[in-house]
Amino acid sequence: MDILLLGGQTPRHLEWSHQIADGLSAFGHRVVPLEYANWLDQTAVTDVESEVTAATKLAEGLTSPVIVAKSIGTVIATLAIGRGGIRPSGEVFMGMPLAMWQQSPEATGYLPGLPPLTAVQNEHDPVGEASDALGLVTGHTPGTWWFETIPGVATHDYVDAPAIARWADHCGHNPA
Repeated sequence: MDILLLGGQTPRHLEWSHQIADGLSAFGHRVVPLEYANWLDQTAVTDVESEVTAATKLAEGLTSPVIVAKSIGTVIATLAIGRGGIRPSGEVFMGMPLAMWQQSPEATGYLPGLPPLTAVQNEHDPVGEASDALGLVTGHTPGTWWFETIPGVATHDYVDAPAIARWADHCGHNPA
């Protein structure tokens, strides 16, 4: 299965994307990580519009990919899908940053039209409690969706490659 990997905003996600890509590749997936411009120039802010364009272009070489996205990558993925630039078979969204979602009514408006979505949130993720992320998803219900809370975790880290592979397999093999 092809996977397009979109990370979070901070430059530390360059290393995260390589580690997760290696972990998912071990399960037989072809993983293509998008390296955000701000990661490469070590600046703090991701230019969402530029990365939507870059993700769309990167996905052109993939066949019905599953998008695995963390944090701001969930917004980037949703905008690219909603605008018709990427046609994935499903998505895995981890650590949805609720403030960024609230600032993007366009992305929020696209949620109901997403292909199968698996949303995963640490129970006490600093960018959004799992209960609030569940409220976002259920308030804009995609056609086919699953939600998983990682109980007791209070970080914004999502580093369990076997679990991410399982979530990707689940939404990639359950077309709407």
